[in-house]
Amino acid sequence: MKVLFAAVLAAIVVLVSPTIAAADVGQARTSGNGPGQKYDRNSSVVTDGAATYLFFARSELQCNRLGTPVTPGCPDNIGYDLYYKKSLDGGKDYGPAVLVATNPTGPGGPFYGRTISATATADGVHIFWANGGSVGPVYHIFKPTGGDAFTSPQVTPGASPVTFNVWSVSRGQEVFLYSEEYTTGQEITARRYTASGATLTPAGGPTTVPNSQDANIPKAIIDDSGTFRLTMVKPNQGGDYVASSSDGLVFSPPTLAAPPEQGFINWDPNLVQNAGGVYFLYFAPDHGDGTQKIAVTSSNDFVHWTATREVSPGQTGGVKYWDYWPEPVRRGNQVVLYYTSERGFNDASTSYPTGQGHIWTTPGFGGLDHLGPAG
Repeated sequence: MKVLFAAVLAAIVVLVSPTIAAADVGQARTSGNGPGQKYDRNSSVVTDGAATYLFFARSELQCNRLGTPVTPGCPDNIGYDLYYKKSLDGGKDYGPAVLVATNPTGPGGPFYGRTISATATADGVHIFWANGGSVGPVYHIFKPTGGDAFTSPQVTPGASPVTFNVWSVSRGQEVFLYSEEYTTGQEITARRYTASGATLTPAGGPTTVPNSQDANIPKAIIDDSGTFRLTMVKPNQGGDYVASSSDGLVFSPPTLAAPPEQGFINWDPNLVQNAGGVYFLYFAPDHGDGTQKIAVTSSNDFVHWTATREVSPGQTGGVKYWDYWPEPVRRGNQVVLYYTSERGFNDASTSYPTGQGHIWTTPGFGGLDHLGPAG
């Protein structure tokens, strides 16, 4: 039965989304602002009318994790600013990197600002900006539809001041916020807001996802049936877990979807549902040998999941690096995967070294930002 299920699922993937290939590198979408310079990471992609926005965090300090010497704290415990790149052709080509907001506390923290989540309502884009390196407030930034003017970062009303990571989804004018919080313990919390322009009014929650103690990095989607699907990693067990909700606040107990290799952790889980209704759960297994790779498991019922298959190499010419923080984005009949990679690459004029973070897409559309120099 498992063989038959896998064969049917593979056929669905080929027919509906023929874009998932083993170790498909794709192409770099950001340059880190020069060779050996800044570190780009943790993208969030959202569509607003005819525009696609790629938000990402860029380090305020020079940062090459494999360079000599390494900036103290690079890459996890340094300050990041918030940037975006904009596409008018669905993500095929992006314009230059544009600063949205400077880190409120500067390069040394205590707000690192490396976790970003963007979601769109009818009147604009909401960006949530969290610490990602230690606990702190969640900042909210708003961009009205049809322009590129952003509000200054404001502390999100009702959000916990001891949040580590955060994620958001929207339905109409409702915005749902999922956070990894450290109050009496470490757990995943759900909140609902009513959005009116830049104003967020608390409208439901907070609620705690059952059995989410010691869980990290919540991510969520609203699937084609309107059901909320949530995922998280439990580092103590190493695996990725999924849960469901009809209202976005009350979730079922998480169940295991992606068990780890012995002794390893499947970091950074993130979900997408393709045009054929198949769920793909991407994550970044830590192999414990200096490399991370993007991997994926899939399901057509959110209950039975295929064996893990790796989709990025995590090394080049014997040099091991990190591929992590995947964000799969549905684009018509295609699933485009955005992720952070320390892979080195060359453009027409400059060599970018391995160990410097960039935002990549796979499958690629071809070329490094056709609209002009990488930014």
